[in-house]
Amino acid sequence: MLHLTESYAKECYNKAFRHGLEEYQKVANEQALKYITKPDDIKVLDIGCGAGQWAMAIAQMHHSINVIAIDINQYALDLARAYADKHNINNIKFIKISYDELPMHFKGSSFNVVLCNSVLPYINESEAFRIMSMLLKTNGIILSMWNHHIGYYFRRLIEGISHFKTGGIIFGLNIILRNSLREYILKSPTNEHIVYYNHIKRIAQRYGLRIEKIPFIPLLDYQEKYLGLPYTWNFRGIKLNA
Repeated sequence: MLHLTESYAKECYNKAFRHGLEEYQKVANEQALKYITKPDDIKVLDIGCGAGQWAMAIAQMHHSINVIAIDINQYALDLARAYADKHNINNIKFIKISYDELPMHFKGSSFNVVLCNSVLPYINESEAFRIMSMLLKTNGIILSMWNHHIGYYFRRLIEGISHFKTGGIIFGLNIILRNSLREYILKSPTNEHIVYYNHIKRIAQRYGLRIEKIPFIPLLDYQEKYLGLPYTWNFRGIKLNA
């Protein structure tokens, strides 16, 4: 998962809450919550919650919803907790742990909804789906927004070239060429990487999950394409078996 500096955590926080929580609530309800068969007993897990806007948007929708939000970044969690306290959002708990520590903290079939937004590019996808499947109840929902595709990193490369930033050039080339090849041809683990739909779909099926792409939703500064290349993509998944 991505480690944030204090200044970058504040930048992400300010950007996330720029327009309040209403848009996140609309997306969460339309793409996840409305599919839950027992709406009076909803437990939600937000993996890599960052600023916490998705977790708090859902918690604020109804006090009967219990939300667990995890992240490895203390700065981000401190900002999220302060927002929750300021707005009296009491049905949410923030925990500093990594996704791979979740089985040590929660039993199987604990959650109706798992959020995993802009997280898959930074973690081991197979391990993440194994854990999410274990934690989800049957017919539970995964919502995953802002999965980085090749356009996301091509933009970093182009911006590095145009601003004469060697770091941006090296980073973009590394992700596009070396990391993606290592991940999907040599099958060795990498850090940050491109997320491909067909690859994710196969992993999900392995763990009893069915996923489908959902339409691009313009939130924050994410976009659907960059110079004609896919930039980010979103999906919803359902747990098919216990």
